Amino acid sequence: MIGRRLEQIGRALVRPLTFDRIVAPAIADLQFESGGGTWSRVRGIASVWCAIGGALADEVAGDAAVALRAMATPAAVMPSVATFCP
Repeated sequence: MIGRRLEQIGRALVRPLTFDRIVAPAIADLQFESGGGTWSRVRGIASVWCAIGGALADEVAGDAAVALRAMATPAAVMPSVATFCP
């Protein structure tokens, strides 16, 4: 089935919730439009790769925001941070 390998790659690279919300719809579009010819399939594959890239960027941005919030939390609230930060 078309898109199976892209699905495996997407599942390996992003979290399940991110995959379900961003990558899976792009794969569904690829499968739906794959009967339109070679160029339609090429555009569909490119859009899935863009979705995977966007999902990765979304996860990196989210993880960075969590890390920055943790660094901004006062040591009184998070004493474990005080032991690691001078």
